[in-house]
Amino acid sequence: MILEVIEKLTSLRSVWRGMQDLIEGNLDVGRQKFILSRTNDFIDDINANITLCVDSIQTIRETEQAVSRRFISGNPLMTEQDDQIRDRFLENLSARKKRYLSYLVELGTIRSQYTDLRKETLRITGAHNSEEKLGFLWGSGISRFRETELWHVGEYPITVGKFSFALLIFLAGILLTRYLAYIFRKRTADGLSMSRHSSLLIQKFIYYTGVIISTFFGLWSLHIPLTAFAFLGGAVAIAVGFGAQKYTGDIFSGMILLFQKKVRIGDEVIIADKRGIVEEITLQNTVVKCEQSNHLIIPNSKVLEGAIVNLTLNNSFTRTEVKISVAYETDVEKAMCIMRDILSKDRNVLKSPPYKILLEDFGDSALELTAQFFVDIKENLERDVKSSIRQRILAAFNSAKIEIPFPQRDVRIKGEIRETEEKQPPR
Repeated sequence: MILEVIEKLTSLRSVWRGMQDLIEGNLDVGRQKFILSRTNDFIDDINANITLCVDSIQTIRETEQAVSRRFISGNPLMTEQDDQIRDRFLENLSARKKRYLSYLVELGTIRSQYTDLRKETLRITGAHNSEEKLGFLWGSGISRFRETELWHVGEYPITVGKFSFALLIFLAGILLTRYLAYIFRKRTADGLSMSRHSSLLIQKFIYYTGVIISTFFGLWSLHIPLTAFAFLGGAVAIAVGFGAQKYTGDIFSGMILLFQKKVRIGDEVIIADKRGIVEEITLQNTVVKCEQSNHLIIPNSKVLEGAIVNLTLNNSFTRTEVKISVAYETDVEKAMCIMRDILSKDRNVLKSPPYKILLEDFGDSALELTAQFFVDIKENLERDVKSSIRQRILAAFNSAKIEIPFPQRDVRIKGEIRETEEKQPPR
């Protein structure tokens, strides 16, 4: 290091001698440009040495911390001789760090003199035009801004340039993660044998894994150990517990829904007295498309707390029924045969499980017949099938002269009693 300092001081003296010739006008244009070029080369070399010196000091500091942390005084496994070896090693590191610091001070002094020399050379020679001046000042301003120190992590400075590089790594990781999730979603949509629910689960896993990895790489580029955030654990826990309690509950509920698969993408469910098809399950909300084509957005915690009727949990078959009344004078067996024939010929009514025709009840003015059958709700709308069957039953009953009665009431007026009461004289 001493030899390098002597070499740089010697080169600085030779450049200043060239500066004297420049002031006296003894140099031509070519020689002037050569002196300016040599000055820039020396400045670049000094900057490189300063960077190496800073890195070496940082390495020494990290080594001191590691040695002090690992070989603690009072450790029963360490002998007195081990303590002496550790102390001598730390003394050597400290002496070496002081030499690097003194070298760093000398380099800074020499660099400042070279910088002054370059400015003076540029001023005297007039070799740079207005655009070169602007470029020089712009580059110098950017360099100073990049080296602006934001904060320290231990003894390691975090500058604007380092923070920008870490942010760039994080954003690049997020973009790559989104691209991978898009490629996976596109391939699953093109015919890969996988359910929509499983596809969504894998997409969420890819995305959040990419976010975590990108965050770790960003912290690693800043030389920030994860232990640096240990002191924030209590504050973060309090903030999560009070400020984000509801949101955190929705997130955990969403994870439970995704992994339990009790409610899946494409299932037809009844939630909060609303019937619809599950379109999306995020970490916070469940989106259900209702029969009126509007969307019901429910927090995941509400989904787990309330009662859910999943009509397609095991299969998409659901039992429904159509009720109809016939007059007491009707041939019940004939009416039931007509209903069986209609159900057997309807392609939307499942043959297995089998349908049933029941004499449900004796009503006030009619016999109650009920047709129970199963419908695949993934293929058909339940109410459309019921409407079609009602129409066909009505037409068949009309053709067979089977009466479908309506409620009737007989009203009797006791006229004789009223006349007698009117003829009695008032008292």
